[in-house]
Amino acid sequence: MTTTKTTKASSVISSGDMFLRDYNVGLRPIDSLHPYENNPRIHDDKIGQGAEIIRRFGFRVPILADKTGLIADGVFRWKVAHYLKMKLVPVIPSDDMSADDIRAFRIAVNKMADLADWDDEKLAIEVKDLMDHGFNNIPALGFSDSELNGIMKSFTTEVPEINTPKFQGEKKSIGGDRFLLMLEFPNENALQEMYDEMTGRNVSVKVLS
Repeated sequence: MTTTKTTKASSVISSGDMFLRDYNVGLRPIDSLHPYENNPRIHDDKIGQGAEIIRRFGFRVPILADKTGLIADGVFRWKVAHYLKMKLVPVIPSDDMSADDIRAFRIAVNKMADLADWDDEKLAIEVKDLMDHGFNNIPALGFSDSELNGIMKSFTTEVPEINTPKFQGEKKSIGGDRFLLMLEFPNENALQEMYDEMTGRNVSVKVLS
């Protein structure tokens, strides 16, 4: 009988790689964390896009924070988690870092994403292949419709226009501070996504057909 040996992370880390740590990732209440007040990154207008990514793939990248809850990396993910009404988030402790190292790391790790460029041709091939396999949740990729349409038309042929569903609706007062909001959805998937979000916010929802 053939057996598979599983190597524990700790045994790999003890082999002498100076850049690795045996990180103790744990779940913490989201309200126990707080952002650095002088955080230079601006992303409040991107919260919706971040929510689409986490809805589709889950909360895959932990937040980095110290024992006081001060976030060293992951303020955007923390804001998105608040938007999604999450109660717990995964956190890596940063207590082994000095205060100055955390401030420097906060800048460096956010700049790191800007150091790479996109190979637009390969990106177009990947997106088209995903669409051919039925992946239609384009907002979960983090690009706008216009960005992807421009890239894909340059490198691929017979690609349908990407148009993320835009909801049409009207608002009516039903007395006092209560309002009735009627929305028309282009398909059942779009309806289900909005239903899940609204019920998650404790909003009363009725579906009419």
